[in-house]
Amino acid sequence: MSTPAQVQTLFDATDLEPSVRRLMDRKARATHGAGPYAPVGASAVEAGLSSFFKAREPDITVGAVTSMGGGASKEQYVVMLSKGGAVAIPYVLRLDALQSVMESDRLREYDVLRLVAPYVPVPDAVWVDPNGEAFGRPFLMTSFMSGVSKPTATANDSVSGMQTNMRADLRAALSPQFVDALAAIHRVPVNQDNLGSLGVPDADPYQAARWQLNWWSRVWRDDKVVSHPLIAQVEVWLQTHLPADNGLVVVHGDYRTGNYLFDEKTRKITSILDWELAHIGDYHEDLGWAVQRMYSTVVDGERLVTGLMPREEFISSYERASGRTVSPVSLHYYEVLCAYKSTVATLASSVRAAAARHNHQDVLLSWLASCGYVFAAELCDLIERKPAS
Repeated sequence: MSTPAQVQTLFDATDLEPSVRRLMDRKARATHGAGPYAPVGASAVEAGLSSFFKAREPDITVGAVTSMGGGASKEQYVVMLSKGGAVAIPYVLRLDALQSVMESDRLREYDVLRLVAPYVPVPDAVWVDPNGEAFGRPFLMTSFMSGVSKPTATANDSVSGMQTNMRADLRAALSPQFVDALAAIHRVPVNQDNLGSLGVPDADPYQAARWQLNWWSRVWRDDKVVSHPLIAQVEVWLQTHLPADNGLVVVHGDYRTGNYLFDEKTRKITSILDWELAHIGDYHEDLGWAVQRMYSTVVDGERLVTGLMPREEFISSYERASGRTVSPVSLHYYEVLCAYKSTVATLASSVRAAAARHNHQDVLLSWLASCGYVFAAELCDLIERKPAS
C-alpha cells in the first residue's frame, strides 16, 4: 500500500488504458450537442441487420426481432437468424444508446468473451460492429443462453440484481458455483497475444489500481451535473492509498447476482453475463464489487453477499477455490473504489443521460440516480472503517 509521501511518484492522473481513453473520447464526441435518443426499434433492427449480413454473410436470413427486457444501458433484442435455409436460431443483439449508466465498448466485450469462453460458460460472441456501421451506434451479437437471473416466483422485484432474494435451496446450490466460476475467471491465462483490445497494466505494480481510478475520475469529470465535495475527497483518498497489485487477472468488473443465469430445476449456473466492464486488473476488485452492500440481502439478521452467503464464507471459499490469499488492505481499497464507481455512475452518468434523454431507459436511470446517495453513504462508512484484520 502506498503512503501519502509516495503519491506524487505513484499517481499520474493522465495514465489511462488506451482503449478506455478512446471509448471515453468517442462518447464525448457523440453526446456533444446531441438531441434526445430514439430507440432503434425491432423493424429497423431487422432492416439494419439484413444489410449488415448481406455485405458479410449473405446466406444468413434475419427473421423475427423482439425487444428484450433487462439491463440499464443497452437496447437488447432477441433476433432469429437462419443460415442457408436451416432452422432459425435465437441470438441476442446488444446495441449502444448515446449514453448509459456505465459507458463501455462492444469490441472490448467481444474480445473478453472470446478470451474467457474456454474456461467459463458465457454467450458465444459471434458478430461485432464496433464503429456503428449498421445503426450509427456499435452493437454486439451473441448466442442466446437459457436460464433466469432471479427466481421466477420471488416476490422481490429487484432491479439489476440489487438485493435479490434467493430461497435457501438455491443459495446452497448456487453459492459454491458462484465462487468456483469467479476462481475460474481469475485463472484465465493473461498474455499480450490473446487480449485483443484489452490493455495490461504492468508498467508498475500500482498501474492496475491507477487505471481504474483514472477511468472513473474521467467519467465524473465528463458527466457530473453538479459538483459534490465527497467525490473530491474520496478521489484524493484513493490516490494516496493505491495498492500494489496482488496478481493480474481477468476482472469481470460486475460480478454479482443478476449477471449470471441459472436453471431453476437443476440449480446450475448456465452462463455468466454482462462482461462490458471486464479488464485486466487485481483480483481483489471482483471481490470488492461482489461484497457491495447495495447488492446484498439480509436474511434472518445476517447479511448475505449478493444474496448468497455471508461475507466471511465468501472470502474463505474464494481463497480455497482459487488458491489465492485475500489481503484485507487491498480488499478494503477495492471496496472503496467500487463504491466510488457506483456513486459516479449513479450521481453523474445516470443523471446526465436521463436529463439529456440520451438513453431509452430515462425513467430507470432517474431511479438509479436516487441509489447514488446510498452508495455515497457507503463510501463515507468505508473510508472511516479500517480494513478487517
